[in-house]
Amino acid sequence: MPAVVVNAAPDKPGARRVGGVVRDTAAFALDSVEVSIVSLQRRVFSKPDGTFLFTDVAPGKYEVRARKLGYGPQIHEMVVDSAGGTGMFSLVPLPYVLRPVVTTVGRGGLSGVVGDTAFNALVGAEVRVLGHDGHAATDSTGSFYIPIKPGSYLVAVKQEGFADRLVSVIVPPDSGERIRVTLAPRERPLAVRQFHNVDDLGQRLAWRNTQHSRVYTHADLSALNIEWVYDAIQYGYQQVHSGPNTVLDRDCFAIANGGPDTVDVGKLTVDDVETVEIYDTRSPPRPTLRRPIARAPANNADHAISANRIRECTLVYVWLR
Repeated sequence: MPAVVVNAAPDKPGARRVGGVVRDTAAFALDSVEVSIVSLQRRVFSKPDGTFLFTDVAPGKYEVRARKLGYGPQIHEMVVDSAGGTGMFSLVPLPYVLRPVVTTVGRGGLSGVVGDTAFNALVGAEVRVLGHDGHAATDSTGSFYIPIKPGSYLVAVKQEGFADRLVSVIVPPDSGERIRVTLAPRERPLAVRQFHNVDDLGQRLAWRNTQHSRVYTHADLSALNIEWVYDAIQYGYQQVHSGPNTVLDRDCFAIANGGPDTVDVGKLTVDDVETVEIYDTRSPPRPTLRRPIARAPANNADHAISANRIRECTLVYVWLR
């Protein structure tokens, strides 16, 4: 029999409390859904029965976001009055590109397999360790191996006809690291201003002044127990800025995936990003030198710099997962 869909909102949870229920479109409760009030930098996860609850929320109107891997995200406006606020989410199931699965292996270095979303091995995919000389191409089984030393790295994976992937990995000192990377088919041709974005990232990592910049991978942010990307940017900026302590605005815009698109860093959590680059605005990343003269100049930082001109911000690149 078809599921019975209940559309009535649950009772309000009480003063200064925001609660509700998250279900899928078949009316089944969803657990471990991230529910966040971005403007308050607050987030919780739904329980096995789909319920969630925020406490100590002042009266007013708030945009509440719900999202879970495998489902389309939703944003609802909830009003908190003297009896609290409540709402319901009904998430739509969506196919999702699998994130890299990381396991350890006995030998050192970096190894792994590259495939498409149908789990077919991709032959000849380019795997490059950014900022280093390590690179390889996948064989007939989609496998590769790069002999690199222990450390934290950013790895770019490319294949003709597929969207590029950027993966952060940590090679432990006592063993190697093995990853499995899934590439999604490219939906449309890459724009001219995006064509060299990954290459430019590699050059920034190789040429950057480490005294005036910080780069945090997803693994680094998790190790620092950082939930919101803004906190990582504020922390990193204080490490590289030698002037008086400056509190950056939360609504600054960062360059997304190398540009020219931008993203509001105040809305990003650690689960959204693969890596974050933070540069002291007094010492911007070294310009790319290898571009051919015939290529029209294009600065993908333009949009972010323009959007931030009336804010207290610094130059930030974020690479989304």
